Amino acid sequence: MDPAVHCPRGLVCALLKSTARPQQSAPEKVHGEGIMVDCDTYTVQRGDTLSEIGEWFHVPSKELQYLNDIRDPDSIYPGQELRLARDQQVCTVYTVREGDTLSEIGELYRVQWQTLAHYNHLANPDVIRPGQKICIPQQAGAC
Repeated sequence: MDPAVHCPRGLVCALLKSTARPQQSAPEKVHGEGIMVDCDTYTVQRGDTLSEIGEWFHVPSKELQYLNDIRDPDSIYPGQELRLARDQQVCTVYTVREGDTLSEIGELYRVQWQTLAHYNHLANPDVIRPGQKICIPQQAGAC
């Protein structure tokens, strides 16, 4: 089983390619433990709101509505894939190394580990593997 990093099973952010979700070449989706594949889509999870998704990826919710032809911002649903940008990546990919923990990665990028776990669709945040890709949002204004 490939290590999975599914930035919100749809956040097809910058994870997975061969082991998780690289951002190079044609990314592929991997379902299961949550794996990010590329950084242009995000899969909505239960409890997500369009405004929270927009905040996480630094994309205005109105832009998300426009990109995804969503008339009512309160009508998103779990499993729905959202385009995050027209032609740019909204995340940076971190490749897990031996001994890394999600909390250490979070500290490095100033992001709470719980938030990383959610947006990377990690069912068990205590289990990350070397080579696995973790999607980290770019700083606001970096895009």
